[in-house]
Amino acid sequence: MGGFKTWGFESFEEYTTSLKTAWRSIRNRAFEPTHAAEEVEDNKLPRTLNWFHISCLGVGLILGAGIFVSTGEAANQIAGPAVILSFAVAGLSAILSTLCYSEFAVRFPLSGGAFNYLLFSCGELVAFCCVTSLILEYVLANAAVARSFSPYLGQLIGKGSEFFVFQINSDLVIDPLGAGLVAVCVALVMVSTEHSNKTNLIITVVHVAVVVMIMIVGESPLGFTKANPRNLRPFIPTRFGVRGIFEGASFVFFSFIGFDCVSTMAEEVVNPARDMPVGIVSCILLVTIIYILMALSLVMMVPFRKIDPRAAFAAAFEVAGMPWMRVVVALGALLGIVTGVLVGMMAVARIFSAVGRSHLVFPVIGHVHPKYRTPAVSTLILGIPTILLALLSDLPMLVNLVSAGTLFVFGAVAVALIIKRYTLPPKEAEEVSPRHKIARTALITLLVCSASGLGIAYNLDKRFWVYIIVICIHLALTMAPKPDYTSPLFPYVPSASLLINAWLCSTLPASAWTQYAIFLAIMCAVYFLYSCASSLALEEHSALRHGPKTSAIPPEDLVRVISETASRRDLVELSPDGGEVPIERGASAVSRRAPSGTARRGGSATRAGDDDPNALKGAKAVELV
Repeated sequence: MGGFKTWGFESFEEYTTSLKTAWRSIRNRAFEPTHAAEEVEDNKLPRTLNWFHISCLGVGLILGAGIFVSTGEAANQIAGPAVILSFAVAGLSAILSTLCYSEFAVRFPLSGGAFNYLLFSCGELVAFCCVTSLILEYVLANAAVARSFSPYLGQLIGKGSEFFVFQINSDLVIDPLGAGLVAVCVALVMVSTEHSNKTNLIITVVHVAVVVMIMIVGESPLGFTKANPRNLRPFIPTRFGVRGIFEGASFVFFSFIGFDCVSTMAEEVVNPARDMPVGIVSCILLVTIIYILMALSLVMMVPFRKIDPRAAFAAAFEVAGMPWMRVVVALGALLGIVTGVLVGMMAVARIFSAVGRSHLVFPVIGHVHPKYRTPAVSTLILGIPTILLALLSDLPMLVNLVSAGTLFVFGAVAVALIIKRYTLPPKEAEEVSPRHKIARTALITLLVCSASGLGIAYNLDKRFWVYIIVICIHLALTMAPKPDYTSPLFPYVPSASLLINAWLCSTLPASAWTQYAIFLAIMCAVYFLYSCASSLALEEHSALRHGPKTSAIPPEDLVRVISETASRRDLVELSPDGGEVPIERGASAVSRRAPSGTARRGGSATRAGDDDPNALKGAKAVELV
């Protein structure tokens, strides 16, 4: 099994066989949603969080070093003083996206976040491309944050923001300290999660204190500040224009990375339908207000043309005649940068490790270190390119590419929510009666004839028909099935999220999208040449160990199938060691929980009769709660 646990296949022959089999059913594997996970695992976590807890945890996740990294560049090169509005637009996009995430989090309270949401809505290929985009996002974000370490360290010791970097030519600036910071964080994450968390907690407290101090000193009307409202003019510089506001929003969106993690806490919330929207919106609003106030303090202290893009806040206080604040700000920024890289490495290593355990990439990536109990392999594999990017890459290029990947994923989640809400579950879709089919055909025919008639009467008042069409579309959208928790103002919230994300995407430079398109093409090739075959091989190996893989049928059908094939009345399931575990039989459903180690795909598990373990071969089963 060494080859299977390391590369996903026992031999090259198994790889070619699995690849051919997967390609024969590629439409089902790549593009059809995994419906078997409509019912998810029993909640084993205590529901103790309320909206205030969600809000506080969200602020801690989001408020990081991004504000120190992106604000100076956006104010100096992209939007001018209107960078304040850029943060407002980016915050609005973040709020709309988190509302989409929250509904998925309540319906599917599983680890995996966007990967699971897209897997259950759009299929394995889209989910794979998006989860690899998230991994790319974190790698590039960690490198971009690390690139700001040297400029702020130079400001701290009074040597300037370019003291520790080496300018080779106009396109290449080497940053050894940034690369060294990533290397230290990689080593710390590989050795101990506990020590990493303690270090992060201490640094975060100091970082938040510095952020509050910047807002107070930078904008206070007291005598120790140098803020000048005249520096806000012109608020929208002519050379940037209104477009600069949106270009700046797509650039500073980098500062909101991490808000998608807030929605994964739904499993521990007492009242998700009430607390999740309030907690998510309040934390995003609070972070947005903090970012706006920090940007306001920056552009009020220094004219936007004189802002240092590398270490904006520290240099601004120096120009404003407060060298003591330069030291404080530089120290706070350095601490924020350290914790940003540390938390980022911890997060991306665990995402990559989870993908490895699903066999969509080499399974060895999901291995846990036997001594330190950390995802050492995934941390090391991702740490090496992060170090190289921090050493050699340009900050604006990294930030733009991060924003491209992030906006793409969040737009995909909004589309997935709309698809999920307007797609019937498999059982309901199969139960359409012949009468309904006839009615549906007649209705479509009526609509086609009506459209033809309207084409003839085109000379009528066009505005009237626009109103009719809008009303009809609205009525159709409101007829979607509603789960227990829904995103507010559906479908307007996901539609608005998709619209604003698409608009921000259009403001990014073409080079960012060219690079991202190349990345997606490579990921598609990886999926079709490896991932689809490897996940199929995982299912086959799991079937050999635990019985044939199954998928979803209703509980009443499951009872009927088992009663026809089992020799006893009691329902049983096979445990990994070959023993039998009784399945509780309720009045109208079968409740069960797969034993530890049972093979799963999208929430499915293996079930069998007592006397005939293979009696359910080809049948379907889901985990019911």
